Amino acid sequence: MNENGIHSLIIRSCDVKDGGTYSCIGRNKAGQATFTVNLTVLEKERHVPPKFTERVSGVTVVSGQDIVLTCAVVGNPTPTLSWAKDNQVIKNNEKFT
Repeated sequence: MNENGIHSLIIRSCDVKDGGTYSCIGRNKAGQATFTVNLTVLEKERHVPPKFTERVSGVTVVSGQDIVLTCAVVGNPTPTLSWAKDNQVIKNNEKFT
C-alpha cells in the first residue's frame, strides 16, 4: 500500500504462523536497498475462569473476638475478589476491612 510516499504491508488477522522476518526491498536502475524487520506474534491471552485454590470452611469464633477469613484464587486475567454476607456485598468500614 502506498500513501503519500509511505509504503505499508498490512497483515490482517495476524496469527502465530505470520511471525517471521519480513523484508522491504527498493530497486531502481542505480541499485537495490533492503531492510528487514522481525515480527513476533503472541498467542491470544488464554482466559481461565476463577478457581479457588485455598478456602476456609465452617469457622466458629467467640463474640467480641476478631476473625480473619482467607482464600486464594487463580485465573486469567487475574480475578478481582469481593466478600459478601447473606448475599450483600461487604464494603470496607470500621467493622470490615
